[in-house]
Amino acid sequence: MHPILADRKKVAVYLAVWFLAGLFLSALFVPKLEWPKAVILSIPMSLVYGFMNLASWYPNRRLRLEESGFLRIFIVNLLAAFVSSLAWMVVGRIIALIVFSILGFGELVQHYDDTVPILFGIGILLYLLSAAVQFLVMTFEASREVERRAFELKLLAQDAELKALRAQIDPHFLFNSLNSISALTTQNPSAARDMCILLGDFLRKSLKVGSKERIPLEEEIALIKNFLAIEKVRFGDRLDVHIFVDQASVSASIPPLLLQPLIENAIKHGIAQRIDGGAIELTSQQSGSILHVKIRNPVDFDKKNVVGNKIGLQNVKDRLRKLYGGDARIETEQANGFFVVDLSLPAGKMKA
Repeated sequence: MHPILADRKKVAVYLAVWFLAGLFLSALFVPKLEWPKAVILSIPMSLVYGFMNLASWYPNRRLRLEESGFLRIFIVNLLAAFVSSLAWMVVGRIIALIVFSILGFGELVQHYDDTVPILFGIGILLYLLSAAVQFLVMTFEASREVERRAFELKLLAQDAELKALRAQIDPHFLFNSLNSISALTTQNPSAARDMCILLGDFLRKSLKVGSKERIPLEEEIALIKNFLAIEKVRFGDRLDVHIFVDQASVSASIPPLLLQPLIENAIKHGIAQRIDGGAIELTSQQSGSILHVKIRNPVDFDKKNVVGNKIGLQNVKDRLRKLYGGDARIETEQANGFFVVDLSLPAGKMKA
């Protein structure tokens, strides 16, 4: 269906334009006809020709300027204008005869025949003008469609990248856990068994929440506690945990598995490097619409960092950038024997 006919408002505007064109057209008949008679003839002719010109949309939608070229498009529309204007002359005479038969305006038919050459030229110009307007509208709509598809592709690419980042987090933790279990099988088989059970429970829960776009902070904290229970099997008394969650922030909405890589880094680059271990502190509070999360762990400045690509922290930064743009920030500080990660993000506000 023609896009104009598919919308009642567009049909009304289109008819209004051709009604005005009919008023101007009536001026051709005024020298020999009175205004009422001229309007009675010109308005129906104009409205009929308006619907006839809608046909220009069908060939023009197949003619692309970059493929067909301006000359070919012009020739096609010029030929169509001749045919359309000729048909309009026939329709116009029929309208004149109908008006004559009903109202008895004998001079109407004669005056119409006298103005046919001028009307024929006007018909060609009106068709070309109508075709040009429709061609511009089609070009504009095609441009909007390209922009819409580009935006959809951008969203799909962004979604794929986020899924890829999320997929990197799970194997990163899984590989470390399996290495720990492997080490415990010879040193402490009972602890290795407990760790396998805790790991299975953690993976089930993480898969459940990992398919969601956002989860409450309290659910993320529960996963972290499960994760720390796994690491507690490996480190024993060397690992201590202090979690302080402001009650106002427990329902804050965040991406799933956002904090777990940060806790993992705190253990890998902090606790694991110290003979006496240490305590990991996690605090959260909500100020207005902003959620603040801080993770603090001791570090041994006398030892070099563990060899690794540290994808955990980078993944968190990339996810925040993709989801929130500049509305979220993550800062790190290493001083006074501690490494601190300070995270701020909109609570429950995701970027479209």
